[in-house]
Amino acid sequence: MKQQTLKSGISLSGVGLHSGVETTVIVTPAAENSGVGLYRSDLGKHIPLTPQAVGNTQLCSVVQDDEGTSASTIEHLFSALMGMGIDNVCIDLNGPEVPILDGSAQPWVEAIEKAGIVPQAEDKNYLIVKEKVEVVDGDRIARAAPCDHLEIEVEVDFNHPAVPHGTLTYVLDPTTYATEISPARTFCLKRDIDMMLEAGLIKGGTLDCATVFDEDGPLNPEGLRFDDEPIRHKILDVMGDLFVAGKPVKGKFFFKYPGHGMNNKLLRKIA
Repeated sequence: MKQQTLKSGISLSGVGLHSGVETTVIVTPAAENSGVGLYRSDLGKHIPLTPQAVGNTQLCSVVQDDEGTSASTIEHLFSALMGMGIDNVCIDLNGPEVPILDGSAQPWVEAIEKAGIVPQAEDKNYLIVKEKVEVVDGDRIARAAPCDHLEIEVEVDFNHPAVPHGTLTYVLDPTTYATEISPARTFCLKRDIDMMLEAGLIKGGTLDCATVFDEDGPLNPEGLRFDDEPIRHKILDVMGDLFVAGKPVKGKFFFKYPGHGMNNKLLRKIA
């Protein structure tokens, strides 16, 4: 397959989930083999994209340079880029955090589809899993094995009566990503909200950008987009966290109780 970029630039604005700061992201086409470039235009700083550049993983993925300049909550945008097969773009962020939008990757996918995707001359450059790799942390497991495509299986159990638990497997395809994975929104439990606020998080959180579960089900008036929406969102996050490698990935992945920290630990071990 050939590398791909956008036919034209896209721009989306909104509030950051954790910072509460309104920011704008501009994504523009880039040349073959340039990969994904991330630029904090408000600070005039480029931020590296490598597995080792991920610092904080508390409820999001944060990449930073050696001086601490960072960009937070990059995973939904990065998931959309990987899911839609985009290899080369420049990302301009004018604040500390990528806007949360509706809590899913769907707004990014819709913007990418509107801008158009164009093939480039060079072949795709993959990060390829060549041998079995595993990370274990208590009852949590992250595992990768060789495969000629990207396959992700996740198992979740939040010990909550209203949050679906179980296992789901997804094989990457741009068409199914747009309809089956990208619309899945981030979520939380109502009982955890006060704790997250005390930790200085979710300052921009509302029911417009996240699904909130109490004991009886989602508090959002519209309900769930899928019966297993939280599980699908975990796959969405895994894809975004893997794309921090700056290139598409080939491998068969399994995550038991995935999270941004475990996702990054596995990616670092692969790299």
